[in-house]
Amino acid sequence: MRLCLMLVASCGLLLALHAETYEWLGTADNNWHNAANWNPATIPAADDNVTISSGTVTLTNQTAPLATFTMSGGTLTFSNWTTRLSAATVAINSGTITCAGPFLNSEMSNRVWIACNSFSLGTNGIIDVSGKGYRGGTTGENGHGPGGGEDWQGGTFGGEGGRNPKQIYGMPHMPIAPGSGGGGYPYNATYRGGAAGGAVLLEATDHICLAGTITADGLIGESNCPGGSGGGVMLICKTFAGSGSISANGGNSSRDVSGGGGGGRVAVIFTPTEQAEIPPPHVAISVVGGTHSNPLYPGRRGSLYFPDTQLLKPILNLSGYLFIGQNDIWKTHSLIMSNKVNLTFPATFTLIVENDLTISDKSRLAFGDTFDTPHNGGLLISGNVRIDDGELHYYFAAGAPESFLINGLLIMTNAATISLYAGPTNETCNTVYGGLLDLSGTILDLTAGCVIRPYTHPTNGATIHLRVHDLVIAGGAMIDASAAGFGGGSHLSPNRAGYGPGGGKAHSGGGYGGRGGGSGGGLPYGQPLGPINPGSGGGGYLYGDAFAGNGGGLVHVEATGNIILHGLINANGKTGDANTAGASGGGVLLSCRHFSGSGIIMAEGADTARVSYGDGGGGRVAVWYGAPYTDMTPQHLLVVSETAPLSFVGPAPSVTAGSISTATPPAEPGTIRFVRVLYPLGTLMIVR
Repeated sequence: MRLCLMLVASCGLLLALHAETYEWLGTADNNWHNAANWNPATIPAADDNVTISSGTVTLTNQTAPLATFTMSGGTLTFSNWTTRLSAATVAINSGTITCAGPFLNSEMSNRVWIACNSFSLGTNGIIDVSGKGYRGGTTGENGHGPGGGEDWQGGTFGGEGGRNPKQIYGMPHMPIAPGSGGGGYPYNATYRGGAAGGAVLLEATDHICLAGTITADGLIGESNCPGGSGGGVMLICKTFAGSGSISANGGNSSRDVSGGGGGGRVAVIFTPTEQAEIPPPHVAISVVGGTHSNPLYPGRRGSLYFPDTQLLKPILNLSGYLFIGQNDIWKTHSLIMSNKVNLTFPATFTLIVENDLTISDKSRLAFGDTFDTPHNGGLLISGNVRIDDGELHYYFAAGAPESFLINGLLIMTNAATISLYAGPTNETCNTVYGGLLDLSGTILDLTAGCVIRPYTHPTNGATIHLRVHDLVIAGGAMIDASAAGFGGGSHLSPNRAGYGPGGGKAHSGGGYGGRGGGSGGGLPYGQPLGPINPGSGGGGYLYGDAFAGNGGGLVHVEATGNIILHGLINANGKTGDANTAGASGGGVLLSCRHFSGSGIIMAEGADTARVSYGDGGGGRVAVWYGAPYTDMTPQHLLVVSETAPLSFVGPAPSVTAGSISTATPPAEPGTIRFVRVLYPLGTLMIVR
């Protein structure tokens, strides 16, 4: 045993004596593997120490397993996919690490690959592979990469590029691929779509500390061209710390008709038991899609992956679609989102906020992604929800219409937006709501610029229900259910007909409160006194893939106190693509003790997109006010009129039909009802 210890000690002494410290000079060229560039003039070998303080270095093959690698300046460029820098300790105190690129489908790709025991990136350290992924396309050439765009399409990777129908690729927990380039400009071969972000792989058997920046963004397209997608960043370690930033954002489009690049992918793989022993990091991570100043076709956000919830903090600085390996419940005492943070929680995730939730400064918080990928978890806020120039989106899952709960106040200011998407129900005509915003006992005050958007499930017809004590809609504020009803007809719908009980047949308008125009126009349905349904879609085009507009949605508000309307309630149908028929107006059902204000209510049918096809029929509006109504209330206590009470001085609700079609029969207007519920007469007894 003693002999073994002596041999080990002797080997260690020999290794220490052999180890050298090498300084980069770069006197011959940029090649790491040229001995003339080093002092001493030998290529660094195993267990040596390497320092780079200035100059430009190109690494084309794997290094020997170094003892230490330290940068305090200069630029190190990785070339080739299999090139790897290996060292026990890597410290990038200053300087830049990048890779060659962008590259074509037919060329060897490049990335930054570092393997070590511990890695640190100082505040002046940079890893930048922006635009070092797949190249963008030119005229007649797609963007390169699996998600390369065509013509106006942005590149796709972790998120879809704008206008790009290609599927995302790669896996959230293993983002080792680079992003894809944007398509070219179809009318000028000199303009090229944006190049995509490249790939970064950091493997540390122990610790990663990130105080600097890792950037793998896609680039903006050249004149008129779309953006490239973000790239891939993968960090593997036992523990992760720091206060730096990681981004793999999509590139912006340089013209409004071009698509932004989709977001990339970032994964931080730590060991949960080890991570729990250190303070949480404060690293900002972003994988948002690119856009344009006129955002017609923005790229979609990419993916973020963590093994569990330890990187989530009360002040969130994460942007992307979040995937969590385990622990699908996160409880936090409060939650603040600001500075344009854009985060979507995973489908099965439950968030519990014990006090207030604050969303501000153009930040966006979403639960669920589309009607096809709703949120199967829940959102519970015990305190108040404050939204100031921010957005909250919630997609209800089937059978979970009450999974979103606010116990405090909902405070919306400065162009705040809430969008609620109903989950499907088993009822074919929406006698049961698919999502509930329950603010019973509180006042909901929508200030100027604020919007609540209730979206009907487009094929099932389930709707959103809102309960409050008082509702105040200021001038410039609105509840907007326009085009939020049943979907329009297209090549995806049976016989090109619009969805809903009054869906128009091909080339004919949708109906609801009034008949849709054209020979196959949708017939009226529902009740004038109780419009609990959304409007129906217009008929599609028989000979193409155009989409008709959606019907107007349903605005259903139950107030135990007052409704004061100075702004807008909008449930209009939508005009669709060329050669499609108009959609019907939707429904508005309000109930309260006292109804007043000077605002506007609309549930208008849409014009057809081709004058020989049918317009959409008008919707239905009913406002109940006065005494509380129950099924036991006798009919003689109901005073029904088409005229608003004197306390409401706004214009009469508009339920007009579309009006430009030459098809017969023409579309018909919808219905308006104001229902005053009288208090029952009683007997006054005076006891002396």
